[in-house]
Amino acid sequence: LTTYQNGEDKELFLYFFYVKGAVLTDEYALKFDTIKNSMLYRRRDAAFIRVSIPFESDQSYTEDIGLKFIKDFYPVIKEFLPG
Repeated sequence: LTTYQNGEDKELFLYFFYVKGAVLTDEYALKFDTIKNSMLYRRRDAAFIRVSIPFESDQSYTEDIGLKFIKDFYPVIKEFLPG
């Protein structure tokens, strides 16, 4: 979860990494899993998923909308992610 602001424009970014069936939100965990999977399975593939939502004032409401979108969208995109 990151907020970006340029002048009056605000945008909320929700992002996560998908590595060999696991959802990760921490970049250090991503590095660890990439090394582990490289050594054990000879695979280094991973996906970075980012959802950006412009908002004006209520960041909490915007975050709720973003999380609902991800929950609805995740089953659709999951079949295209590295497994």
